[in-house]
Amino acid sequence: MITIERSILRKGHIGFKVAAYQQLDHMRTLHSSFQREADWAGFYVAKTKNVAAGYRVDYQHPYGHTVTLIHDMKVLICKGPELENSSITGFAKARMIIDALPEDMKTSIMKLNSPLIPALGRLGFYYQGPHDDEGGIEIIIPNRLIAFVAMHEKIDFGVNKYF
Repeated sequence: MITIERSILRKGHIGFKVAAYQQLDHMRTLHSSFQREADWAGFYVAKTKNVAAGYRVDYQHPYGHTVTLIHDMKVLICKGPELENSSITGFAKARMIIDALPEDMKTSIMKLNSPLIPALGRLGFYYQGPHDDEGGIEIIIPNRLIAFVAMHEKIDFGVNKYF
């Protein structure tokens, strides 16, 4: 069963990100929110270094960053074994989350007729939920709310020889 809690992510350090760039381009990320809307489209932040490090293999030249919020933000914290289960599709998980929402939020999202993460962004919410079935947690920041994020490069992993 999926449980949902509304909370506040406090200003300051929220996690880690591995990416192909040294600096975050806020305008490019914001612009992409108007080009691509999918249930899980957004800016992913891992709560731990270990989860973030798993993304190093996705990039030819990965960089490790710490991620901070410059403003307190609303967050929807979603938990449940269904969300940890990799055999359940992302589409199905998004529908399960929408079904589990409090009625006021469910009604608002249905009226928006938009995929999950972009709809949460329109309502001013970030998403937090399981990354895997091993306890990893990720925050997904809707691209339209990227202005409240700062990144600081901490590690240059160098060129990925397996890319």
